Amino acid sequence: MKIIKLIGAFLFCSQVLSAQTCTTTFEAQAGPDIDVCAGGSVGLQGSIGGGATRGVWRGGRGSFNPDRNTLEVEYTPAESETDSTVILILVADNPKTPSCPKVRDEIRITVNNQPKAEAGENLSSCGLQPVKLHGTVKEGRAKKVEWISNGAGKIENADKLDAEFVPAPGDLAKGGCSVQLIVYPYGVCLPDSDAVAIILKPMPEVTFESEFISGKPEQPIGVPAIVKGDPDKISWTTSGTGKFEKGNTPTPTYIPSKADGVKGRVELTIHASLKDSPCVEVKKITLILPKN
Repeated sequence: MKIIKLIGAFLFCSQVLSAQTCTTTFEAQAGPDIDVCAGGSVGLQGSIGGGATRGVWRGGRGSFNPDRNTLEVEYTPAESETDSTVILILVADNPKTPSCPKVRDEIRITVNNQPKAEAGENLSSCGLQPVKLHGTVKEGRAKKVEWISNGAGKIENADKLDAEFVPAPGDLAKGGCSVQLIVYPYGVCLPDSDAVAIILKPMPEVTFESEFISGKPEQPIGVPAIVKGDPDKISWTTSGTGKFEKGNTPTPTYIPSKADGVKGRVELTIHASLKDSPCVEVKKITLILPKN
C-alpha cells in the first residue's frame, strides 16, 4: 500500500509540476474574413506563433488543398455551403507541451451564389410605342441591376427589373435594336448579362385637319383623312348606324342614318395598316349632326 501511495503521489506531483512548467503562450491568426463565389476557391494564409509548432484547420464541409494541417491552404466550399457563411477555426498548439492550452482563431468565409441574368424573350412593337421589359435574376442575389441599350432610345427605370424602353426614330428606321440586362452580384462573383432583341414594325401616320366635321342626317359627307406611309389596308367603322362609301380609302363618304341624327353625334374611326405588318394605326374623328 505504501508503494502504491508513493507512486500516486509521484504522478500527482508530476502533473502539478508539468502544469506549473507551462511558461509559454501560443498564437494563431486565421486571417481576415473573406468572400468567395460558389464553385470557386479561396486561399487561406494562416499563421502561428509563440511556442506553437502545429496548426490545424477545423470546421467546414468543403475540401482543403493540400490538407487541414497546412497553414497556407486552398479551401473550396462544398455545394451545400452556397449562400451561407462558413466558419473555419485555426487551432494552434505544441505536442511537446500538452499541458499548455490550445489557442483558436476563426475566419468567416461568405459563399455567394453566382446570379444569372435573364432579359426575357425577344419583343416586338409598333412604331414608337414604348416596350415593357421584364427581367429576372436566377439563382443568386443581385446587388443591383441595370438595363442598357445599343439603340438611340431611352430606358425608363433602368435600375429596375421591370423597365420600359422608349424607341427613338433612329431605332425605328433600323427596324429595331437590342437591350441588355446586367446583374451585379454581391462579393467577388462576376456580373452576368443577357440581351433581348426589340423588333420595331412601322406604322402609317394618320392625321385629320380637325377633330370635328359636321353634316346632316341622310346627307353624304366627305371624311378627310391624311394617311402617310403607303398603307396596305384601310377600313372605317362608325359608332352609329350610317354607311360608308369607298370605305377602303383615306377619304370615304359617310351617309348618316336617321338614328345618327337623333344622337346628334357619332364617332368615325379609321384603321390603317402597312403590308407585312401587324401594326394598325387607329384614329377617330367626331361627326356633329345639328338638330334642326
